[in-house]
Amino acid sequence: MRGASGHDYDNHGAIMTTIYYPVCCIVNTLFVRAAFLNRLCCLSMALSVSLAVTNVQAAETDVLAKGSSSERGGDIYRANCVLCHGEKGVGDGRMAKVITEPPPANLIKSKRSKAYMQKIITYGGGIMGRSPQMPVWGQELDEQQIKDVVEYIYRLRVQ
Repeated sequence: MRGASGHDYDNHGAIMTTIYYPVCCIVNTLFVRAAFLNRLCCLSMALSVSLAVTNVQAAETDVLAKGSSSERGGDIYRANCVLCHGEKGVGDGRMAKVITEPPPANLIKSKRSKAYMQKIITYGGGIMGRSPQMPVWGQELDEQQIKDVVEYIYRLRVQ
């Protein structure tokens, strides 16, 4: 018996070699490739997680490598605080000529605690009952950066 395609359906061997075997090879290849792609995807995800952990560890190491808390605080102080409080922290920055009521604080003479200084830097002068012109640095700096600045100011006091 012959079908429309000319295959002899009584001869199962011919059908196996012309239709079934190639189809099985294609299906098998697809499953092998799917399994390979699945493994590749899992490997890729594992590599991504590994790289993310490595980046976090590198960032932590980078922070530690930049020196002590007061040294990091000095960089932040020079970038953000010098304009009002001056290089030495005595309140003689360039903006001291403009900000007069009240003038920028003399951080060297101040007897405020570290906790108070962290609060005024974080929340700004207005909310602490001081100068409303003192910015809210807690929106720009994280908690560690603020602690670093306070350490730097305390180091300025003993110089």
